[in-house]
Amino acid sequence: MEYSIDRFDEIVAFFQAWTETDARDWSAGGDASYESQGVTVRGTVWDSTASHVGVTDCSSVDGSGGFDAVCVQITDEG
Repeated sequence: MEYSIDRFDEIVAFFQAWTETDARDWSAGGDASYESQGVTVRGTVWDSTASHVGVTDCSSVDGSGGFDAVCVQITDEG
C-alpha cells in the first residue's frame, strides 16, 4: 500500500501500537535510514514468527520518481 509522505510518523505510530497489543510475539527490527538522492530515506520493521510489517519512504507510482510516498508491506504466513 502507498500513502502520502506526510503520514510516515502516523503510520509508524499505528503499527507500533498495534504490534504492542497484538497476541503474536513481535520484535521490532528497528529503525533504519540512509541517504539517497540528497534525501534521508526512513524505514521501520516489525517481525513475528510468520509475519512481517515494513514501513518505508518510497516513490509513488504516479509521482516524479523521488521519495514522495510511504509504502507499507505486510506479509502474514500464519
